[in-house]
Amino acid sequence: MSTGTIRNQRVMASLVASLTLAGLVGCGGSSGGQAKPTATPSVAPTVGPTPIPPRAGAGVESEIQSVDIAADPAGQIAVTFSLTDGAGVPIQPVTASTTSDQQGRVRFTIAHVEDYSGGGEFGGEFDRYVNDLDATRPRYDTNGTLETVDAGAGIHRYVFSAHLPEGADLSRTYSVGMQVDRTFEAVQLSANPVFDLVPAGGTPVIRAGSVTAACNTCHDPLRLHGNRREFRLCTLCHTQAATDSQGTPVNFSVMVHKILVPVD
Repeated sequence: MSTGTIRNQRVMASLVASLTLAGLVGCGGSSGGQAKPTATPSVAPTVGPTPIPPRAGAGVESEIQSVDIAADPAGQIAVTFSLTDGAGVPIQPVTASTTSDQQGRVRFTIAHVEDYSGGGEFGGEFDRYVNDLDATRPRYDTNGTLETVDAGAGIHRYVFSAHLPEGADLSRTYSVGMQVDRTFEAVQLSANPVFDLVPAGGTPVIRAGSVTAACNTCHDPLRLHGNRREFRLCTLCHTQAATDSQGTPVNFSVMVHKILVPVD
């Protein structure tokens, strides 16, 4: 073999070795010739703007949906209620006076029915309401807590700060009254739902006495103490034992039936 031929073979061998090494490095070297996968960039999801809830319009509608009187903590009273405008758009409940037409002030009281010996001209047994917050000076609960149950449906929960006394008879009828006040376009609106229950189970005894419609035949409409309009709400505070600041009885049956009207 000639010297030129040997030189050409050496050049070719060197060239092949260089190309082989370059191929190994390009394919990942010791990874068995497998190419590394190309990372796919992640795409963040598009977040749209938070929808703005509709503004409440005219009207106010409220319903007490349930009342729970707990054994633990003893005597705790919780009220689940709805609050919307006339078209079902939620209104925010607050416990203090408000100037916002998107809010409604809510207040709650509770009374129970018990038997007593009426005596007097009738001399029989009667039912009467006794206000559980203050028997002689009935009032609304104060410093209770509000929480939202379902914002979209306008469902909320109010927990009384006051509890029923230890040993309270839960076989009696308890009635929770609620006052809602809302001003919309300079018009004062009100709702006064009442919910009756027997915590131990049974059918509630409802002391109606009259109905709001009967009052409205003269008052057109009945509206007292600012914005209270429903007869049954009145009966939960104008109870048998209730008095005013001078100690004068303000029992509703007396106020309705025995107030003398001057005759010209």
